[in-house]
Amino acid sequence: ARGDGVMIEIADRLKRAVRATDTVARVEGDRFGVLLPNLTPGSDAATTAAEKIVQALSAQIDVESVTLSVDATVGIACGPEHGTGAEQLLQRAEAAMFRAKRSHSRLVVFSPELEDEAPRRLGLVTALKHAIDTRAITLHYQPKIELAHGAVVGVEALARWTDPVLG
Repeated sequence: ARGDGVMIEIADRLKRAVRATDTVARVEGDRFGVLLPNLTPGSDAATTAAEKIVQALSAQIDVESVTLSVDATVGIACGPEHGTGAEQLLQRAEAAMFRAKRSHSRLVVFSPELEDEAPRRLGLVTALKHAIDTRAITLHYQPKIELAHGAVVGVEALARWTDPVLG
């Protein structure tokens, strides 16, 4: 229930951060898409809108007596320079978002070199799914010990995957 409350609050904040003519939609899981029609091509309007979105999501969220912080990572793709179809623009915005996550940036605008990363990432995801299906991931437990008394106070689980190609 709290997770749903967080998603509802994020959607509300996104809607308040953009123009009435813009569209906010949940893409999947914790990812949202924002369609900003009628922006001037090549302008900084998309980046300005993304910065406004990041700012709107930076305030803590209170849901059922729990205060949470969320981090927004934004990938930007603008038509027609980054693509003409909705699917292509969404894929390119997603590629930019993944680059932003990896580089610990708040936002990244799509660039052609990001397309080269998509097949590698897809291959990695496919290999990881196969490793899960074939039980190639080993689980190790590591005790957490309170130094003052030497007592085990918890345990940490570590999942390890050694891929024959990737290491």
